[in-house]
Amino acid sequence: MKFLFLLIRLLVLELLFCQFFRVTFVLLSPSKFDLTLLFGCMRAGLDFDLGISLLVLFLLINIHWILSFVTPNFRDTIFYLFFFVLILVQSIAAVGDIILYKYWDSIFSVRAYPYLKDLEELTKNVSSFNIVFVAFYFGLISLLFFYARKIVGTSINLNPRWYVRLILILILAPASILCLRGGFREIPRNQSDGFFCDQRTYNIASINSTWNFFNVLIENKKFLDHNPYLKLSDDLMLEKINEMQRLGVNRQMELFSFTSAPNVVLITMEGVSAEVFKLHNGYNSYLPLLESLLDSSYYFTNAYSVGSRTEQGLGAFLTGSLATPFNSVTDNVSTLPDLPSILTSFNDRKYHTRFVFGGNVEFANMRAYLNEIGFDTVIDIQHFPKEKQQQSLGVPDEFLFNELIRQFRKMKSPFFLHTLTLSTHEPFDVPELKTYASEKKMYLQSVRYLDRQLERFFNQIRGDKKFENTLFIITSDHSHKLPNDCDIASKERYHIPLIIYSQRLNHLYKGYRDSSLFAQHNFPATLSYLMKWKEKNYLKFSRNHFSDMNRYAMSSFVNGYLYQTDTSSISYDYVWRPYDTTNVSLVKQHSYPQAILQYLADQIRGVRPIKESRSFR
Repeated sequence: MKFLFLLIRLLVLELLFCQFFRVTFVLLSPSKFDLTLLFGCMRAGLDFDLGISLLVLFLLINIHWILSFVTPNFRDTIFYLFFFVLILVQSIAAVGDIILYKYWDSIFSVRAYPYLKDLEELTKNVSSFNIVFVAFYFGLISLLFFYARKIVGTSINLNPRWYVRLILILILAPASILCLRGGFREIPRNQSDGFFCDQRTYNIASINSTWNFFNVLIENKKFLDHNPYLKLSDDLMLEKINEMQRLGVNRQMELFSFTSAPNVVLITMEGVSAEVFKLHNGYNSYLPLLESLLDSSYYFTNAYSVGSRTEQGLGAFLTGSLATPFNSVTDNVSTLPDLPSILTSFNDRKYHTRFVFGGNVEFANMRAYLNEIGFDTVIDIQHFPKEKQQQSLGVPDEFLFNELIRQFRKMKSPFFLHTLTLSTHEPFDVPELKTYASEKKMYLQSVRYLDRQLERFFNQIRGDKKFENTLFIITSDHSHKLPNDCDIASKERYHIPLIIYSQRLNHLYKGYRDSSLFAQHNFPATLSYLMKWKEKNYLKFSRNHFSDMNRYAMSSFVNGYLYQTDTSSISYDYVWRPYDTTNVSLVKQHSYPQAILQYLADQIRGVRPIKESRSFR
């Protein structure tokens, strides 16, 4: 009986720790605190916690049994050390969700799963503040556990008979499985069981982080085995895509007056939102140099990214790929040889092609992708001396642009020079800049810093004879939730700048503001048209912006998508933002992005080939 009471006290202690993790998540989230919602969150979360807690109890009984033949003192030490390790594992999952939610607006998901393969690189994305927070949090957990153990008591001399332990194990094993599954119901427990109110943060906080982590691992295998977006028949799906991808008639436009093959410089800024332009926010310009270029450039005022990750943006710009909420076709190394790319067109015309980045291109399979699509040279952090690797993720942008200036001057025409900046990536640890407690201030400071490097870059290359015959394209790989702390499903969250600047831009188009919806994945087809190339070295979904095609932009985020046309904008989060399925018109609108996701998922899984005889060009 005493052993049973000990287990009950341990169960209560485990449940209290689960609630502590939950309360911490809520308190550290940017959402407005609401005590009533917190209590509701704790109640909804108890259903998730119970399964994990019973599983912990099951493991503790087994370890107690295994240690029954050693001395009581040694047994108790190992027993509570094992319990502490289990608590620590849960706290790691909880603190991981806290940090992920801060940057990705989601907890651990299949989208985050690939990044676990490179933990060293992943930790470099964490700011000093977060490192201190993690250390403090684990210290606090250790302190709480130490005092909680004193309250619970010890198990010295508690050595129940073997059949008592066996009975408890036979009861706890199915009980924990049932609780983790959600009982005998037809549909197993899933994230939507945490949906108890209309406040997303409190709904997400109700989900036990440890349960979610292992659920994601199981769901990841399921994703590889089955198409998670299968909603339409194959014929209906292709019909919808054919309707969306109707090949439009190209407009006759002469944006440039190059007399020979132009050089192309593509500057992809890391995570810079179009909302930092005064043109869009209406009050302040954080990129004054870039904004000053607009009067002599062709500017797309309504350009949107395909997602919120760098590899998604690069795949869109160079290959014309779209992204699903979890991954994209460029993530799958086995499909890379089949991927078309705008690099093929450059290489066929004897262009010298170079990619320059101050970070590590091994992250997210970027090196494999960049090499496979045909860059002559890929320069990354390994190219720079150690003393210049002054940020946690690599080289500050001032050194990156020094290298870019050098490459611009030495490369023989014609060339395609693509660079990806770094300093506007979390944790914004640019040397010699101020440190603020406000993440918004850190972000905007890094944006201004990037603008100064761009100004220096253009000032130093203007005197080069190749400058006049070069087409500069300045854009972002994806947008950012800052400076407006915008919602993950809002248009602003994916709004990116896209500037075409050249001395050879025809006078008629200087200062032109193109307000038509521009989808990031349409970039390679659009560039191919502007370069007057006939071949189509890009994926099926890429279309020439300068045509009368059906215009749409699809932006994927964890658990959902934002789908825009010239006249409408809809979003769907299949866990947190269900839409009215009784609304026939709305269901029809959602069938188009759902058709895209269904098609893409089959490509990623290898069920549908990248190159198909049945085309919808």
